[in-house]
Amino acid sequence: MKRIYTLFLFISLALAAAVSCKKPVDPVDDNKDPEEITDPEKPEEPTPLPADPKLAWASWLITTSDASSATGSWTNDNKFFALSGEGKGKAFISTSTTAASSSAARGVNSNRIGVNGLGEGDCIEFTLPSQTLAAGSTVDFMVNLMATSNGVPKYWIFEYEKDGVWVPEETKLKATEDPSLSYSFYIKYFSAYQYTTFTTSFSIDKDIKDAAVKMRIRAVGKVNGSGGTLSADTSAWVCFLNSTWIGARITTCQGIPAKDSKSILVLGNSFTYYHSTNFQLMELARSQGHALKMTAHIKGSQSFSNHLSLERSTAAINCGPFDYALLQDQSVQHSNYYQDPTKNTEVVTNTKSLLTKIKAVSPSVQPIIENTWAFMGSDNYNGFGSYEAFDKALEGGALLVTSECNTWMSPIRLAFEKARAKNIANLYHTDNKHPGTTGSYLKACVNYLLIYGEPFDSHASDCNLTSSLAAQLRSIAEETVLGTIQGWRNPDASGVVPGNGGNGGDTPVEGETLTISTADELIAFAQKVNGGDESAVNAKVALGADITLPSTAWTPIGSVTGVGYSSIATPTVAFKGTFDGKGHSINGLVLSVKSNDVTCMGFFGATDGATIRNLSFNEATMDFTSSGISSGNISIGTVAGYAYDTVIEDVDVTASFTGAATSTAARHVAVGGIAGTVAASDASASSVTRCTFSGSITSDIGSKYSNSSSAVVSGIVASVPNTSSCKTVLIKDCVNKATINTKSHRAAGIIGNAFHVHVEGCVNEGDITCNQSSSAASGSVAGTRMGGILAYCSSTSTNDFYLQDCVNKGTVSTSSADSACGGIAGLIRTFTLTGCKNSGNVFAPAGGRGLMVGRNTSSDVPSTYTNCAIRGKVGDADGSNAVEATADNYLSLGITFGDGVTCPSWNAENIKFLTENL
Repeated sequence: MKRIYTLFLFISLALAAAVSCKKPVDPVDDNKDPEEITDPEKPEEPTPLPADPKLAWASWLITTSDASSATGSWTNDNKFFALSGEGKGKAFISTSTTAASSSAARGVNSNRIGVNGLGEGDCIEFTLPSQTLAAGSTVDFMVNLMATSNGVPKYWIFEYEKDGVWVPEETKLKATEDPSLSYSFYIKYFSAYQYTTFTTSFSIDKDIKDAAVKMRIRAVGKVNGSGGTLSADTSAWVCFLNSTWIGARITTCQGIPAKDSKSILVLGNSFTYYHSTNFQLMELARSQGHALKMTAHIKGSQSFSNHLSLERSTAAINCGPFDYALLQDQSVQHSNYYQDPTKNTEVVTNTKSLLTKIKAVSPSVQPIIENTWAFMGSDNYNGFGSYEAFDKALEGGALLVTSECNTWMSPIRLAFEKARAKNIANLYHTDNKHPGTTGSYLKACVNYLLIYGEPFDSHASDCNLTSSLAAQLRSIAEETVLGTIQGWRNPDASGVVPGNGGNGGDTPVEGETLTISTADELIAFAQKVNGGDESAVNAKVALGADITLPSTAWTPIGSVTGVGYSSIATPTVAFKGTFDGKGHSINGLVLSVKSNDVTCMGFFGATDGATIRNLSFNEATMDFTSSGISSGNISIGTVAGYAYDTVIEDVDVTASFTGAATSTAARHVAVGGIAGTVAASDASASSVTRCTFSGSITSDIGSKYSNSSSAVVSGIVASVPNTSSCKTVLIKDCVNKATINTKSHRAAGIIGNAFHVHVEGCVNEGDITCNQSSSAASGSVAGTRMGGILAYCSSTSTNDFYLQDCVNKGTVSTSSADSACGGIAGLIRTFTLTGCKNSGNVFAPAGGRGLMVGRNTSSDVPSTYTNCAIRGKVGDADGSNAVEATADNYLSLGITFGDGVTCPSWNAENIKFLTENL
């Protein structure tokens, strides 16, 4: 396997130019009366541009396909357009050459965009067209380059255009071959693929209105990469890097003044350069008002021992003094030291030697050693037997080293652990080892917080992630660092026992957890549970990798009969252990109901006393194409069809549910994005927490239903049985993002049949449409029951069922007459709503619609409302005749009460008008 060695040379220098103009004054005419002397007319001062705080960027993250597709425009039109950011398709790279270097040509070399035949004075230019920036804005620039031979120009200087003139960067760097030659960075060929990265910043000293911002790198001097005389060479390419590297990136920063300026040295390896995590650190710092000047040398597979002997590492160190040194040892060094410090003493010895070398130039530097994460090792997690043991060894070793060397420790590993628990996607690259797009950003966030010790404000850069995902990652980083920052700045290894739980340690790894890493292993496990194998039924299972299932229909793990609207069933076979996804995903789950005797369907058909956590299901499908259910009832959910005394937590599902049934029999049908039916023998024995459902449910599975046998569809949990033998089920911090369009009796974003539930902090973001089937059985209950959070609860006696701090943002609509359609709840009798908010629209026939509750019917014990708020529109099913809530009318649009129903708590003190959309 080819080893790729990489070189980063970061040079950051902020340039500011100040221009002052002194207006000439006309000479005084002595023959004039002094009273007649007037000042010359002053020109009108231009209106300054507003400096609204913002970052805008253009990026060239180049893949093989990008390089191939760009060939035409790059070679013919002299433009290679940005591939992402606000500058996508607008910002471009081009070239300009001197007459003496007319052989320079653009093209693709080994799937890398590049230029050959370069000579002195030739330039690679970067243009951001149509920019409007206030004076004082800054521009950050980064480029990653490599040379295919030493025929390339060695020395380059950075320049930016000002008033039509190219302004060179001020630099103290002098060429070895010619001390009179100043340069910003140099390029030379390395057979081991060492790369050059250059980064800098400059300031805009006057407003720019709809004009281009231009910068370039220009070859200076007649020196080639090997130090000889430069001559144009068509076989010598200067190329932009591709794959996991950003070939180039430009960021404009407006309206965020720099509070301070710090310099940082970065030495690392491939765990450091994937997805340009260190440029993200610079960008995060700048967005928070900190100027961070960075110098780095990063080369793949390097340990501290390697960096001690690398010329480029020494050159980077000598660019000090630095305020901080961010140091990444080779990814398994700390785990090796934890395993046996007596055999791996060089890990600490090399760390101390590197620190000594850095402090000789930067005596006041604060070193920071990164604690990285475990990955799928080439030999059974690098000989540790499991992810957990490998992860533990990495942290233990890092604590031992940082405590011994008196450095700060960056807790990136712990942040990854927290992100895995929340099922954050793309923490890892496709090799399940290096940081992925979210992992790189999370790493940058942790390092930022450790350096500056302050939480992020609203201007924090998202660095090409969605704003919600970036905010979640920043929150994880803050939770990891800020509350215990002094512990990371003063690591304590007193509780670390080297070797404990690692390879050769006293605590066995094998036998504690069944690790499943392939589809075949997962199928075999399911077969063992369904065969009654007690070791599998009660197993503690952990996923060791993402798993893609075959495209054939999945046989659920466990089975149950008799799941009903008002009864608790006893599973025939159920999984009773712990299934921990460890942040991994199960991809391509296919659920299929094609026969009339199916009574449960899901990844787990039935669970009893189980725990399911830290898992995601991607691209799951459920196809219901049966003519109905010949006997009994059916319960369907991606994670579990029927979950009894079961904890489901931190599970994300993306799925598409479709289907139709035309049976003449009236059966209870429960379809939930996470679980079909959830029941509990004791209070809170069952819970569904921090789960998310995305995708869609489009179904006509409820063609036949009566009062006691209804079809219920929901984004999270479809049904909790209406029986006193079922105790309270907790549904907390769950989010439905799926659209629901169904023909059934009840539909909701979070919970359909809501008996015996405590629902806290849940959010519905999806639009919900539910209509009565045209083929409903004779005697069926008329209309639908539907709400953004809850569909139905007919309890009329004193209870503690409640919705607390729940939010609906989606539109809830039906065209069926006699329906109960509400932004938060459909139909309730005795229920408590506290802190609930709705901003979604409600479209349904009059008589059963409301922005908070569709219908609050007769009850001996009134429902209770406290600290709730509403807004939105109420209208007919097609949205016509809609009335928008205002501060004057919102109470009348919020609820429909049944005949004779009174509710003392429904008043302006408890129900507020929501002034802004959620």
